[in-house]
Amino acid sequence: VIFRATEQWFISVDKELPDVGKSLRDLALQSVKNVRWIPAWGQKRIAGMLESRPDWCISRQRSWGLSIPVFLNSEGHPLMTKESVLAVAEHIAERGSNSWFTDSPAEILGEDFELPKGFVLDELRKEENIFDVWFESGCSWYSVCVKEAGWSVPVDLYLEGSDQHRGWFQLSLLPGLGATGKAPFKSVLTHGFTVDEKGMKQSKSLGNYVNAQEEIAKYGSDILRLWVSSVNYQEDVRCNDEIIGRTQDAYRKIR
Repeated sequence: VIFRATEQWFISVDKELPDVGKSLRDLALQSVKNVRWIPAWGQKRIAGMLESRPDWCISRQRSWGLSIPVFLNSEGHPLMTKESVLAVAEHIAERGSNSWFTDSPAEILGEDFELPKGFVLDELRKEENIFDVWFESGCSWYSVCVKEAGWSVPVDLYLEGSDQHRGWFQLSLLPGLGATGKAPFKSVLTHGFTVDEKGMKQSKSLGNYVNAQEEIAKYGSDILRLWVSSVNYQEDVRCNDEIIGRTQDAYRKIR
């Protein structure tokens, strides 16, 4: 395998933001102190990751995905201004997301679009890279909560597994801060994972997974509910048929 460095699109975490006087990293480290983390150690975990993270590469070389709304002139210089991005957004809102691929730059921007010096409308070509899918999911607070549901941000709670301090939690925080200057969530709750009786990851290939429908058929839904309510969700939870069976014994004593 040969690794080759190519030009990519990045979000800088150390460049000072206009009108803010702080970098995205500084804002992120400050904002996590104002978020409620459940368990509390989540704050230290994500802060450590933010302190050491590099710039975020948001471009991917794939044939399917959400295109980066950039135009390039004949020399490869990019056009990405507030006005050009809004023009793309308006065009896609009217003609659908596939119009980025089917329509020309002139059709997308409009014949009357005012271009900077060095750019000629008929010579523009569209950027072929797509966004990192984490950038898409990291903007769900806006697309789902604000635009579709009409809610305000920050939302009350983000809930996911402990692996998402590096993933969804962190990569929602950065776009939120960049767009609004504040975290998109008030609280973040992380839970453990369901593992087998030995603490190993459950998988079909190993055959050590628990089929919830089979357990309900065997013990009833109340037993499964009691088991769920009796474990500490903040840690990895061991589960197999024997463990659920012991929950049934406890249920009979209190019924």
